[in-house]
Amino acid sequence: MNPDSRGVVSLGYRRGFDRFVISTRLTGDDDRYTWTDPLASGEGYVDDPETIAVQSGAFAGLSAELLIDPRTVPHVWARGERLVVTVSGDLDREELIGVLQSLGRPGAD
Repeated sequence: MNPDSRGVVSLGYRRGFDRFVISTRLTGDDDRYTWTDPLASGEGYVDDPETIAVQSGAFAGLSAELLIDPRTVPHVWARGERLVVTVSGDLDREELIGVLQSLGRPGAD
C-alpha cells in the first residue's frame, strides 16, 4: 500500500481529444512503504508491467515500470529518492518513455 500522496504536482497537456499528464509526489519519510504502481489496474487485477531502465533525465539510472493494458490508462512510473513520477495518457510506448526521460532536475539549465 502506498503512503498518502503529499506534495503532488501535476502537469497536463491536451491537444484535441488527446492528452497526457505528468505527476510527481513525495515518496514519504517512512521506509515502511514499498511503493507500488500508483495507476495500477486496481484490486483483483494482476498487472504485468515491463521494467525499463531510465537512460536520461532526472530519473536516469533508475528502473521504471511501463504498463499498457486495456484496464488502465497507458503509463510509466518510477520512484526516485524523494519523488515518485508518473507519465500517463494518450501516448504510445516510445512516447511514454521519451517524456519520462526528458524530465530535468529542478533548477537545471
